[in-house]
Amino acid sequence: MRIMHVMAGAKEGGAENIMLESVLALAEAGLNQHVVTRPDNQFRVQKFREAGIGVDVAAFNNTWPFPTRRVIGDAIKAFKPDVIEYWMGRAGQFAPKEYRSRSIGWYGGYYKLARFVNCEWHVGL
Repeated sequence: MRIMHVMAGAKEGGAENIMLESVLALAEAGLNQHVVTRPDNQFRVQKFREAGIGVDVAAFNNTWPFPTRRVIGDAIKAFKPDVIEYWMGRAGQFAPKEYRSRSIGWYGGYYKLARFVNCEWHVGL
């Protein structure tokens, strides 16, 4: 199974730590993964790369979303994931509609459902 993770979180946080540990555990189990995250998450980016996981970075800027949409779209086309996990609301807003059937939205609170409109599957932390 090929899994892509999209996380626009802070440098530190509960959801960010759960995401990191989940991705590393899946890598240890031998699953092929790819991550799209913010460039200022150097600690997580380093951990992913040390585990052999491909990483792309994007700004996740809601005011000018086009570069982030391009990075995510290019990563999906190149990596060809079976499942795409959008970790929390900001990442969920960038889920492309055409991949809705394979997209999972992860919630860590009471997010507006509109943020995950292009995710068919939902998980609450």
